[in-house]
Amino acid sequence: MIWIMLGCFWYQALGQQEKILWRVKQLDQFIGRFNGEEDLWGDQLIIPDLSARGQVDEDTLDTNFQDSITVAAHIRLRRNILPNLIDHSCGCFPDSLFVPFLLTITNQSNPIYLDFYDNNWYAKVKGRVTYELQEMEIELTLQQEYITNVGSKWVIGGAYAPWLMDTNRVPNPEKIIHPMSHEMNFLALKRAFRDHKNIELYAIKPSWTDQLRNLFGLIKKQKLSYQHTREITYHFLQVPGWIFVVQHFDRNTNNAGWLIAQVMPATAAEKALYKQKTLHLIP
Repeated sequence: MIWIMLGCFWYQALGQQEKILWRVKQLDQFIGRFNGEEDLWGDQLIIPDLSARGQVDEDTLDTNFQDSITVAAHIRLRRNILPNLIDHSCGCFPDSLFVPFLLTITNQSNPIYLDFYDNNWYAKVKGRVTYELQEMEIELTLQQEYITNVGSKWVIGGAYAPWLMDTNRVPNPEKIIHPMSHEMNFLALKRAFRDHKNIELYAIKPSWTDQLRNLFGLIKKQKLSYQHTREITYHFLQVPGWIFVVQHFDRNTNNAGWLIAQVMPATAAEKALYKQKTLHLIP
């Protein structure tokens, strides 16, 4: 009886440890697992020579990746990891949808890898602001902007709120939303909103939507302050023919953390419309 109890305890402990390890704790970790740079246990993996892409026949896929760093072996590994990066709770990923998406990403001749400095991926922040002594909801879209010889920063590219409907930039390395702000729940937005005179420096250049222009006008007049972030989703549009959305799932299962919540096929025209309607950007 004691051995049975010990066995149950060990099983539960191992299960909990597995949940902790499999949880995708940060967006950077999601990108690492998406690219096959890290396995589900958090161990770093050998990355193949990307210059060898397309040089290995699909029939030669090696099942032992650690003994082979061919692109083909890496593709096999990624095809095992990627299904664990989707939200299994919604039942919204039938094979007819996910398999073509997976095959696009792991295409033998042109596999897709995510990079932090990619164009065409965005953070959509749902937050709360104080406007005329009332707390209001707002949606902000941020994207990465590269700074030559420095790195990158997050910039505000779009804004949406019903109440925003009515209402020459000089680079400054101190007026930035740090490129790692997404891992800190975009707390830097609060500081940016307080920097009334320089709010435009935190925005994408050169064009703004009407709502973004109205938002900056209210901030400059000190009528608006940012309170807190309620929700963040990441929208990836750089995969040819596809859009996918990543969001955080906080639950005590192996399938938790930052996961793919939505996948949709999309033409270039549909992506442009998505930027306008969903991300509130000028396409």
